[in-house]
Amino acid sequence: MINGLLVASLVFLKPNLKHTQAIDKTKAIGLKRFDNDNLNKHQLRFLSKHLGTDISLKNSEKLVEMYGTEGMVSIYDILENSTSLSPSKYFWLNIDPNDNGIRQTRPKWNGFAKMGMLTPIRIAHYGIGLMSLFIGTMDYIDFVVSGGAPDISIHDANLHACIHILAAFFSLFRFDYTWTKGKIWYLWMPTAREANMWPSFLIFVWYMCAINSDFMLPETSALFSCSETWFQAFSWITTSMLLYGASRTVLETESNKDISGVYKTRLSNVLQVSFTMTVPILADTLKPPILVHDPVIFESFKSIVNMYPQYSLDYIGLALMAMFIGNLVCALSSAEHHGAISKATIGDIGNVLAVPILIAPFYCVFIANEGLAQSLIDVTLQGMQSFL
Repeated sequence: MINGLLVASLVFLKPNLKHTQAIDKTKAIGLKRFDNDNLNKHQLRFLSKHLGTDISLKNSEKLVEMYGTEGMVSIYDILENSTSLSPSKYFWLNIDPNDNGIRQTRPKWNGFAKMGMLTPIRIAHYGIGLMSLFIGTMDYIDFVVSGGAPDISIHDANLHACIHILAAFFSLFRFDYTWTKGKIWYLWMPTAREANMWPSFLIFVWYMCAINSDFMLPETSALFSCSETWFQAFSWITTSMLLYGASRTVLETESNKDISGVYKTRLSNVLQVSFTMTVPILADTLKPPILVHDPVIFESFKSIVNMYPQYSLDYIGLALMAMFIGNLVCALSSAEHHGAISKATIGDIGNVLAVPILIAPFYCVFIANEGLAQSLIDVTLQGMQSFL
């Protein structure tokens, strides 16, 4: 025991145990004896440290000011406003910067975390999801700092993609799969939000296939050609699911109060979904069928890929970014069900993160690599003219 700590329950508490049941004010901590109903800022900080959180003196003073009187505070008043504890977590006091006291969303984040530990499948999803978010964050930073051309090997790219795909796969078990009576075309996705999120697994698998094809790699390094029939069919299926999700968003009506997106109006949700998902991903999934339609144009495209290695790095980075953002939004949407975050905040996060992902490739293609942008524009326009 450290400094004569008398009660182990002061560090860990059972999930549903009241804080006031766990602390006996007649007990002493170390060689000091505190009146737990009358703590000054120094005593509160000392006691909090032994309870599992080392708050700063400034935050301790803020807590005394908000929850105490005349420079003294009761530990019970603090604990009643702090988060619920569990055997695997220390309690964590977090002062709101707007002087609203202890943040009330902390227990909701803890509740979200606890739900991830209820079953083996949820534990697997929890662990792999954290790996996906960590790796994705590192890849995101690398992608932006490198100006859209991250130095990542195809082996590492495939490994990262596999982790993202596994996280998306375990997310499939969290959907409701409810058929809407009288609306068969809703399929198993009762809301537009689910219709846009459910295909994530399919999209991620498509991106991993594309990463290993001559759509993103030089012909000599690719495992297969994007002109193969199965990949062409896969591209059309993925495109159809994207368009389906977008159509569901467009057809939601505010009058019936069935808006399920992150924002309150249909127009806002249509713009948000189009900006962060539908348009950029459709630009990827439609490109292989368009380019392959004319063999001459497809050969021109492959010569561009062979000539500019930065193209491969940029596109591989974009594919990993799409997977990371998709998993992040899914994770935040789960947290939203527990009240830990609002829908609007999720939308704002997605929008903010998407901006650098658009700027970095622009720099890579149009500025850093002379001739690449014009070559891609020319071959794409030729492919569209031939396809149409």
